[in-house]
Amino acid sequence: MSARLRGLFSPSLEPFRARHRDELEGQLLERFEQRRTVESGPRRVPWVLKRVAVAVALGAATASACRMPVGYELELGERLAVMLPAAAKDTLDLPGMAAFIERSFEMEELSMEVRVEQRLGVQGHEDATAGTLRLEWGWVGQTDADEVWTALATAFPVVATARIEAEPLESRVEGTLGGFLTHEVLDVVIDERGVEAAKGLIIEELAARGVDGSASVEVERAADGERTRVEVRVESDFVP
Repeated sequence: MSARLRGLFSPSLEPFRARHRDELEGQLLERFEQRRTVESGPRRVPWVLKRVAVAVALGAATASACRMPVGYELELGERLAVMLPAAAKDTLDLPGMAAFIERSFEMEELSMEVRVEQRLGVQGHEDATAGTLRLEWGWVGQTDADEVWTALATAFPVVATARIEAEPLESRVEGTLGGFLTHEVLDVVIDERGVEAAKGLIIEELAARGVDGSASVEVERAADGERTRVEVRVESDFVP
């Protein structure tokens, strides 16, 4: 990261392009997949899988439905971009900002990119005072981008008036309906909205995928919050 930051002050500044965001996201996703592959046993597992253990009992119709192909977005983290006038690069403590984020928040992975989009001045020459400085951080984990920005702007007032962009860091997963329900229900709905909302989501998704009939859904969570059991039973004439 230090090498990347030092590159900001080199004589040649590469213009920012949209592909840089794609490269940043690709790097994070690649690291995430590597961590998910090599980590096992009692060692730390990726945040997406934390506190999740599933036992599923399915009727024949539902078993077929849950094997139906489906694509869904898996949210891995967030990305925060801060835009300032290009001339601000000489007033920023970029290594200090990166260290502050790493020290203040728990993240699986953190990556930083610094780009300058220069504008042409008189007689077609680049104007070092014109253009936009773009600082972009991306991370894997549940840390909220708004929280990062609030803390960053407080600790470094020089960036408080900057324009910002925040968006999820996502990867599209091609899997099964069962995998989609597992992610949505266990990772999102139960934590944020509770068990009853999780039941409703399962029934809605089964209906949306063509599974008609009477559905019975039971969702149980252990008192310690470490294990979740989902049982779905459907009586239906559905034919896969």
